[in-house]
Amino acid sequence: MILGYSFEGFHNFGDLSALSVGSVIPILKSCFEHLPTERIRFFPGSLDPKQIWRLTQAGIDLFDTSYVHLITEKQEALVVDDNYPYNAEYQLMRMNDPCYAQDFEPLCKNCSCYTCKNYTRAYVNHVCITKELLGPMLLMM
Repeated sequence: MILGYSFEGFHNFGDLSALSVGSVIPILKSCFEHLPTERIRFFPGSLDPKQIWRLTQAGIDLFDTSYVHLITEKQEALVVDDNYPYNAEYQLMRMNDPCYAQDFEPLCKNCSCYTCKNYTRAYVNHVCITKELLGPMLLMM
């Protein structure tokens, strides 16, 4: 029994996608016309929040989470808009930037994740600069 479909070959699986979602969506929609609607549609690859939002609107159901791992390796924090997913805006904060050394605000003020509730930008900056093992853990939570 087929439980779902994986749509591969659109992404180069390299460092942070430069995939033009606009060019992929017509191809996906053409494929969807010939597939049952009750099956899961998976799209692999490192995709940012805007790309995921657009592909979700086109009918994709499931994605991998490699994007978070890739930005964590660059010591960046992903901060999405308060209205995500209705507003797919986001920013990346380079947490090893000295500008955060004295910033005692949470990474994202309205976020309730463990990192934002318990740590400041200054502390995350410190663990990233000193390359402590806690740094990547806090960035991925």
